[in-house]
Amino acid sequence: MILIFFRLFDYFIKEIGPDHVVQIVTDSVANNVLAGKIVEAKYPHIYWTPCAAHCIDFMLEDIFKASHLKKTLDKAITVNTYIYNRCS
Repeated sequence: MILIFFRLFDYFIKEIGPDHVVQIVTDSVANNVLAGKIVEAKYPHIYWTPCAAHCIDFMLEDIFKASHLKKTLDKAITVNTYIYNRCS
């Protein structure tokens, strides 16, 4: 599976031109991490970086597992839903 991701990255790097690529940004699933490391080994000037939004999503997911924060989030979602469902 990792080789499939690497081949996909490699295909597009070659298609664009290795001199025109400096960074690959993906989510941080294990397959993408390892494929990114292979890309970095083959193309030393190209860096793999995990997507910041994906990382923040994971952090917030863990933070809101705490019951008191989950209740607050649920209330905020309720208020937000109420506001956006009222056209006027």
